Amino acid sequence: MHYKMVEVELKHDEESRKSTVVHKMPCKIKYNGQADTETYLKISPQEGDDKTLCSSFRGRPILGNILSFDENTTGFVIDTSDDSSWTTLESFDKITNWSLDRNPNIEEVIRGTLQDWLPISAALHQPLELDEE
Repeated sequence: MHYKMVEVELKHDEESRKSTVVHKMPCKIKYNGQADTETYLKISPQEGDDKTLCSSFRGRPILGNILSFDENTTGFVIDTSDDSSWTTLESFDKITNWSLDRNPNIEEVIRGTLQDWLPISAALHQPLELDEE
């Protein structure tokens, strides 16, 4: 089995510390990159509930909640276009989680995030087997 080394560069310049807004959408989108959400995703608070947000996506109503990270946690937007080196582009300290048909709750966000993260974390921390040639 062959493994490829990837370098992760966590830059500490102003550009990589620039904060961005992250939305977890309730669908698959065949696009990976910046989107003009301020223009196309009109967000307002839900009537009678100051923690729930309302918007629409492709004509369907969506409900959202903001998951704010604790002070020791920072998320990063990473450029993975180079197979051997990943570079941080921007940072974020909260994610807006959107749902199509029900009010998304924090437990659902955490469960979904863990399901995505745990296999990645396991692969990152697995010992490497080196071919002895």
